[in-house]
Amino acid sequence: MEYPKVRLLEGARRIWVEADREYGTAHLAHAFLERAPEGHPRIWIELGREASDHPVAVGNAFSDAVYTALGLILPTGMEWGVLTELWSKQVHLFQPMSVAVTGADRAAGFVARLMEISSDEDRWLVAAENLDAFDSKQAERTLRASDLRLGIEDFSPAFVEAVGREVLARAVEESQGAFERILIRLHQEGAAPEPMRPSPRGPRLLLPEPVALKPEEALAHLIEKGFWKEALELAAAHAKEKVGEVLAAGAGYHFLGRGEAAALYEILLGLVRSGHAGEEVLLWLVGAAQRVGKHEGLRDTVEAYLAENEAPRLRAVYAGSLAPRELRPKEARRAAAAREDELTLYFLGSELHDAELLLKALRLAEKAGSAYAAIRNAKALGIAYSRQGRLLEAHHYKRYAYTLVQGERLVDPIARLTATNSYLYSGLLLGNPEPALFEELTSFVNQHSLSSWWRAAMTTLIEYSWTMGNLEGARDRLGLLWDRTPRKSRPLTAPFAAHALRSWGEPRRALDLAREAFTFAQEGDGVARAQAETALGIARLGEREGASLEHLERAYRAFSRMAIEPPYRLKFYLAAALHALGREEEAQRILREAETLAAALHESALQLFAPPEALPLLGRGARLTLAFLGGRRALLRGEPLELRRSHAEVLALLALHPNGLSLGELAARYRDSVSLSTVKSTLSRLREIVPLASKPYRIAVEWSADFVRLVELVRSGKVAQALDLYRGPLLPGSASPGIEEQRAVIEETLRAAVLDRGDGPMVFDLAQRLGDDLVVWEAARDRLLPGDSRRVIAEAQVRRLQRDYGLG
Repeated sequence: MEYPKVRLLEGARRIWVEADREYGTAHLAHAFLERAPEGHPRIWIELGREASDHPVAVGNAFSDAVYTALGLILPTGMEWGVLTELWSKQVHLFQPMSVAVTGADRAAGFVARLMEISSDEDRWLVAAENLDAFDSKQAERTLRASDLRLGIEDFSPAFVEAVGREVLARAVEESQGAFERILIRLHQEGAAPEPMRPSPRGPRLLLPEPVALKPEEALAHLIEKGFWKEALELAAAHAKEKVGEVLAAGAGYHFLGRGEAAALYEILLGLVRSGHAGEEVLLWLVGAAQRVGKHEGLRDTVEAYLAENEAPRLRAVYAGSLAPRELRPKEARRAAAAREDELTLYFLGSELHDAELLLKALRLAEKAGSAYAAIRNAKALGIAYSRQGRLLEAHHYKRYAYTLVQGERLVDPIARLTATNSYLYSGLLLGNPEPALFEELTSFVNQHSLSSWWRAAMTTLIEYSWTMGNLEGARDRLGLLWDRTPRKSRPLTAPFAAHALRSWGEPRRALDLAREAFTFAQEGDGVARAQAETALGIARLGEREGASLEHLERAYRAFSRMAIEPPYRLKFYLAAALHALGREEEAQRILREAETLAAALHESALQLFAPPEALPLLGRGARLTLAFLGGRRALLRGEPLELRRSHAEVLALLALHPNGLSLGELAARYRDSVSLSTVKSTLSRLREIVPLASKPYRIAVEWSADFVRLVELVRSGKVAQALDLYRGPLLPGSASPGIEEQRAVIEETLRAAVLDRGDGPMVFDLAQRLGDDLVVWEAARDRLLPGDSRRVIAEAQVRRLQRDYGLG
């Protein structure tokens, strides 16, 4: 029936209602929206009782009207800051609109912020049990419980006749004029059907204690109608043996999908403490506990149950979240062997990184019609494909999971966070990350509490900023990530942090964090120690090659012993370390393990995994190529650059110092007695030609330089290749102190290496390239065999130089 006092809604655009639900505030909200002007989007926000304790905007809060009107631009279930930020950017597209808020005092700040960014033409109804937190001056009409209290005269004559005047009068008196209590009393008298309350999700059955229904009948009715929250609460109170059935039928996914993990945790924990610990109860309790950070405390309870029961689904959850790492594969296999379903295959496939198992798990979830399980399994399948280097397939499944989250209107912040993060990251690896996803993920991490999911999202945001060239933003986020990472989790983050800092020109900071992580890892498990070793190996590459290799090899062996595929970043660094020490065959063997990923990664994403030392091994062309030996040639993305000598000198100096130079350091190497403003001006003009980063200054694209490569080849014993690369002195004619110094270093390095080899033809080749080096010509003459025509040339050059030097 229609709420009797709908006339109170007429003629006002801002109506404040102070009364509890029994006086019909939900009915008023529904009537208010029903009377919205034609063309107005209708939005109903219902804030649950947990809203003030958990910064989640809704739980079961948004109506179908929201999904219909704003679903494409305003995904529900976001945390308040995310939601209001998106609302503020896009709400103008749907204004004017009609908005009803019930339970408004449970999140008064959130509601006030939404009203702040509304238009003057919007209509608002705000209902709360206490309006003190709201500005009463904004209301055009304020209704109190006294205004809403009903008398028999408020009902239509037809309704009075239908239920009977005496029955209605008695119900009104006993209910003290509260509309919903009147409906309940009329139903108890048999004068009216089951009372319903409108809500954003549709009519809800009113089931207070006085209604005479058997728990079994009421439970069956609630399950049939899909009222999962009420069904679980009723079962937990009056039919504990039915709780597992209610959870499996849909209540478990309903609570998690609506972001109500804390409420689910409390209900199920109470059951377990009272001795009702069945498989489904424990399974969903662990799932809820993970989201509130309390699952570790359940290990003993779960292990005790599994010791007495096979419980394959619970065992699968145990394998994925509570079991010691070395037991996880065994427990996951045992669970799947006992029962193959969308859950057991998910955990086994995730543990083994087996895409075939995960695809089967996804099919089973879709067949069962479980959207939540399909999202989880599709995301896991995408991750498995990523581990195999099948990035395009991974991207497709991660996008599928993300679109399912959007389409299914999931509120669960963890599901939304992980799906958004996974989809953005896969796009990043393919070189086409979506800026809108970056903004969405940024809003999530700014609002979310600390957790492993938050840290994963922060890592993606850092990598996005890095690949977009915003190193300052990446640095700031990395500092925040490290500071907020718990001590025991820092070893897991350390390889990423060490690689990033080393790439950004902060090797000392990289080594410092790696050492800290190594200290903390000593009380962790094998994975933590292996990751700490990896971080130390990364930080020491280029400084102490032997020590770097020792750490990296220990990490590689540790992962292999644990039957865990060594991370790609470890493989790239291990190959680079082996290459630096001249162990080329071993380096190539390691790289073959990563060749699928290396081939699939976009050029901009390769820097996220591999050190610059590994790029030549991968055959990836640098975007900037410097050929400054004997000339001044440069290519940017295959196009030749016209470089002034001053610009070439600056690029050469930055290439010689890949970790970067401060403005003062660059000036000292660039010119004698040059002003900093002059150097800064040169950098500014050069930036228009070649991407440069600052603080410290460095080349901001992938690059290669023949003069740097030559020294690397000599160090790795490839002297013949180094000699082939030498076309003359570094930047001939340059008087820059840093260039002159390096020019001499290059020539002397190559000279010493060739002379040490004692190969006559090679020495002759060097002598020709160096020109007037008497010692080298003498060595060529002495080492060439008699009868070799080159020996005659060498002898002639020796005599000429001896005369020129006054030695003959």
